[in-house]
Amino acid sequence: MKKSVYIFLLLIAILIVTFLVWKNSIYTSKLIEINSSSEIDLKITKAYNERGIYILNDSIYIGENEIIKIDTGKIKIEDEAIWRPKGSKLVPRISDISAPFYLKKLKNENTFLLVKELDTIILKLK
Repeated sequence: MKKSVYIFLLLIAILIVTFLVWKNSIYTSKLIEINSSSEIDLKITKAYNERGIYILNDSIYIGENEIIKIDTGKIKIEDEAIWRPKGSKLVPRISDISAPFYLKKLKNENTFLLVKELDTIILKLK
């Protein structure tokens, strides 16, 4: 093939990648971050992990690494790991808890209350 065909294909690939990055930035810029100054009291009906952030109800998000303590209480969390090194154990993350649940956080506090099936979990921000 000629060099001009390779250059043309490279330009098309650059345009496609640029469009996808732009589209993703528009979506993520609409999300509201939960941090220590946030106040939340709502029912979470949809929750999923998207590249390291946990998106709740398609409108707010929390960084998975922002949670430093999770005590799951009686809520069952299944270990979905295919393989785990000997001696290591599952460290629960907020994304291991599936919706629906209620999330409550007071303004300027670093703790959450997560209520699922009459069990309450306390989560703490970094």
